[in-house]
Amino acid sequence: MLKEQNWHQRLWNQGIRLISFDIDDTIQDSGIDKIEGYLGSGVRMPEKAVHKFSQLKEIGFTLALLSNTSESIVSDTCKQLGADWYIAHAQKPHGQNFEKLLDHFGVDRSRAAHVGNSMIDDIYGGNNVGVTTCLVRRAGIMMKAPKGALHAIGLQTKGDQIRQGNSAGPFCAADGGAKL
Repeated sequence: MLKEQNWHQRLWNQGIRLISFDIDDTIQDSGIDKIEGYLGSGVRMPEKAVHKFSQLKEIGFTLALLSNTSESIVSDTCKQLGADWYIAHAQKPHGQNFEKLLDHFGVDRSRAAHVGNSMIDDIYGGNNVGVTTCLVRRAGIMMKAPKGALHAIGLQTKGDQIRQGNSAGPFCAADGGAKL
């Protein structure tokens, strides 16, 4: 398995310049964070996620969020991560908002990638539009439990594992399904 830190370099080497991300269960643990976002207390992105987005921007990637979740959650997440743009209520897997994202940045589909956790919404949706797709694997049903309870008993959530590079990492369709 390749180290987590190399996935973005491999995308860059393939000519990818725009990366869009799903939010729920991809860069943010769902559950408690999503409830807090809907209740208006705001979304709190982990510092490691903010740092990763900063690193990706330093490399030269344009970063966007493409999520089926609410405007308030996606807007808060975009601000905290320093993403360049976002689309909430994206209606994935339908391709119209993948296309809107490409048009907004004037990027050809061959130079764009989408990272997400859903085989239908993210992978099928992105593949239908012709962008490179990267699947973030779920850490299992146990990771759906509230993260506070997991942390209290010493277990990590899927988001913790991804941010720390302890997960298998994203799989990328353009790389023949190889781990990035």
